[in-house]
Amino acid sequence: MKKKISFVGVIILGAMILALSSCQKNEVSDKIEETSVVETLDKEQNEENEGSVSGESVIREVHEVRDPLEIQNIAGYRDTDKSTYIEIQFSKEIQDKFDAKPYIKIEPDTTFTVSKVENKLLLRGDFNPATTYKVTVLSGVRAIDGVVTAEDKTETIAFDQKKPKVVFTSDGIILPSVNEKKVYIRTLNVNKVNIVVRKVYANNMTQFLQNFDFSGNGYYSNQYSYDWEGYYDEEYGYIERDDIFDNVGDKLYDVNFDIENEIDTWVQTAVDLTGVIDSNGIYQIFVKFDENGTSYKFARRENGSLSWDDRDYLNSNGKIAKTILLTDTGILATKTDDG
Repeated sequence: MKKKISFVGVIILGAMILALSSCQKNEVSDKIEETSVVETLDKEQNEENEGSVSGESVIREVHEVRDPLEIQNIAGYRDTDKSTYIEIQFSKEIQDKFDAKPYIKIEPDTTFTVSKVENKLLLRGDFNPATTYKVTVLSGVRAIDGVVTAEDKTETIAFDQKKPKVVFTSDGIILPSVNEKKVYIRTLNVNKVNIVVRKVYANNMTQFLQNFDFSGNGYYSNQYSYDWEGYYDEEYGYIERDDIFDNVGDKLYDVNFDIENEIDTWVQTAVDLTGVIDSNGIYQIFVKFDENGTSYKFARRENGSLSWDDRDYLNSNGKIAKTILLTDTGILATKTDDG
């Protein structure tokens, strides 16, 4: 009887060992699937460190640590052909077949396409260079190694533009009547300018030349300062140029003039002064713009005012002046054979 019980007990014990062994194998198998790298080492090599029985083997799990996928930069750019695009740069290359477009939101809503160049996504569409866009990249964008972006990221972007500028088309100071009393200016990224015209009376010509210079294109300087608005006097303080000019002539024209602006393109505009400079004589023409008359996005300080650099830029490039002489008088010279 004892022998039977002992035999049956052995059978039961063997079945339990097999079941336990199968469970352990499944458990190990599951772990292998979950890990990136699995190494099998012979226990004889680790007998001293592990204190295990010679001939057995163990499975050591080595987990591969992968860096997360991060969004490094979102910015707007312009090609040489003036087309615009948005670039999203990641810390890793994006999977080739991954459809990233559903993960990108743009405000205001704009139709766009997505292409991949290494670790960058390029968005091309009908982006207006003068418009500021809010770009959101949702979490879930997948890298080539399988990791994904963990969180949303939103950036407000503006496309690079050339800084605004205004110049006279011609440096000439003689305006004949055949020119239909039009003065031409060229502007870059300017929507609106202020134009002022002043006339110098003939009997004040000497005094005018003492305080002002003839200039065909550029700043209008006087003997005190290169600031066209006026100068600083130690006794009387800052004196406006209007106050200086009141002694030699009158202001005839002061209007804001709209420009048909094209982004990053020089635009020529004719300013018709018919009815303003009808009689012969000397006239001053001033043209200027401020930050509100341009399509350019100037940098601002925390208090909302212009940055010092941009304020200096406007003071240097936002205003021009010239003196013109309205006359049909001309000189004709002929060179003879003897010189």
